[in-house]
Amino acid sequence: MNEKAKQLKSELEYFNYDNFADKHPKTGYCTSWTSQFREFIEKKLEPLVKEASNKFPNQRIDEPFRKGIEILDVRRKPVNSNDFEKGKAHFKKCISYIVANTTPETRPLNIAMQAIPTKNKPQKIFVSYYSEEVFRQIETIFATLGALDGEMVNLEHIARRQSNSLETVSTRIHEIKSCYSAIICLPKEEQSEQFNPIAYMDLATCMTLFYDRTLLIYEVGDLPDNLASKVETFKFSGNLDFLTGMELSRKILDILKKGS
Repeated sequence: MNEKAKQLKSELEYFNYDNFADKHPKTGYCTSWTSQFREFIEKKLEPLVKEASNKFPNQRIDEPFRKGIEILDVRRKPVNSNDFEKGKAHFKKCISYIVANTTPETRPLNIAMQAIPTKNKPQKIFVSYYSEEVFRQIETIFATLGALDGEMVNLEHIARRQSNSLETVSTRIHEIKSCYSAIICLPKEEQSEQFNPIAYMDLATCMTLFYDRTLLIYEVGDLPDNLASKVETFKFSGNLDFLTGMELSRKILDILKKGS
């Protein structure tokens, strides 16, 4: 099941707004899923979700899957490119849940701590990252948060890669304002090719709006005292093992619960 989930995660990356649905030749509206996308959802992903849900009934693995289906139901409502990305993100979250529940390092945690939602309000967090590898590890943490605390079952996140372009500033600020918490990943300053002002703009915006609900992840060096005392921090060594992963999970939970 674990390997199958990882394989489907790779296959999901193939699909985009242009190839997931047939479009009306005049209006351009999505009319129906393409046969390839329908086969992926109905013949591959859905059976795996059912299998995982039966094996881990307390983890509510099917919830993000059903949410993704609802968002991408082109028969009921128009679906645009933003909708597609949201639906795809829910499918990714679902697959991440399956991987987390079938990975030896996280399986005991997920089985022992049953996720029982205590409220319906989504937990919304902004994630600013510079490396796909770093973000993948954070996504793995997200997949286990529902097991750590039932209130996190409805966790949603807005993830944005950092870049040197200032064209996205207004959009990013608007997205941050819609969230209650944030994770900011700072690149190594000595690596000039990774340096970008957007990372620091994200940090400044989040500190202005909710400094006590901001987690700052950094790799090297020491932070200024006046910064370290205002935000939650986590020193990242490049890879998360079980213990450091648990530590990061707890820190993320702390800022999310403050923002609830």
